[in-house]
Amino acid sequence: MTRLSIFYSSVRWHHLLSIIKSFKEDYNKSSKLYVQIFFNSDQGQNLRLQIGATSNKNVPVEKILEQIKSYIAANKVVDSYGTVRPTGLFMNFPSNEVYKDLFSPYSPFGYHLHKYDIHPLRNEISNLIIAYFTDEEINTQSVLTFTLNLHSLSLKHFFENTQSARTEVAKYIYKASSWFSTSSIQSIDALVEKIYAQNSREIDQIMESSFTETLHGNDDFHWFEDLASLFVAMKQKHQDNLSIFYQFNDILNQHLNYNNKHFILCSLKIINKSINKNQKLNLYEKT
Repeated sequence: MTRLSIFYSSVRWHHLLSIIKSFKEDYNKSSKLYVQIFFNSDQGQNLRLQIGATSNKNVPVEKILEQIKSYIAANKVVDSYGTVRPTGLFMNFPSNEVYKDLFSPYSPFGYHLHKYDIHPLRNEISNLIIAYFTDEEINTQSVLTFTLNLHSLSLKHFFENTQSARTEVAKYIYKASSWFSTSSIQSIDALVEKIYAQNSREIDQIMESSFTETLHGNDDFHWFEDLASLFVAMKQKHQDNLSIFYQFNDILNQHLNYNNKHFILCSLKIINKSINKNQKLNLYEKT
């Protein structure tokens, strides 16, 4: 497996995802290629890739590397600190650069799931990132909308009724909140209140439609279908929906660590507000 760190402005990450999408389409059939994608902001905005294949064939990493470097060379961005770089042990890497094996592999193991479950889950999350963001600029609003949709799908599959969903979401919020300082939680709560106040109708519609609409044959949800099928298989295998829900959130958090905005916690807090507001709405009615 090859690991790439692409230090480049997140405003243009969707262009890189388009290159990755074409690369996968060209080589996936012959080599069973996978590209796992992670938004990251450690020491500068960077798009992390884990590239490998489930077959024994070599992956043409130099091809994708060449394509990415060629695009960046023709579309350079200016570092936020200008021409004078700070010095220090943890200073940012320069933009417009690509590094190999800069980060350690993301663990294939989890405290609830085996690596044979986590690997396809990472692949499918990455496939959805490509499908959703290839034509969508990556920013706080788009990443949070993406996260809300995935959370709505996971709640639909892992909880039998509104009460159990409300209870377990609250428990995960409590767990996740312990990772952050009091000031960070206050900032997150302020952001949640602002977003929900401005978008409550749209958020409630996402929740309601995600829970009440069937996936198959519905154009609004067709890009969810492979992840939904994976959820079903994991549920049948493990018979432990709550553990899968917890592990899914932890893994999703690794993929969406964009500017350290804590999207998982924000999304679940927004969902919790929507569920509590619409207690009488049967979100889990099957159609």
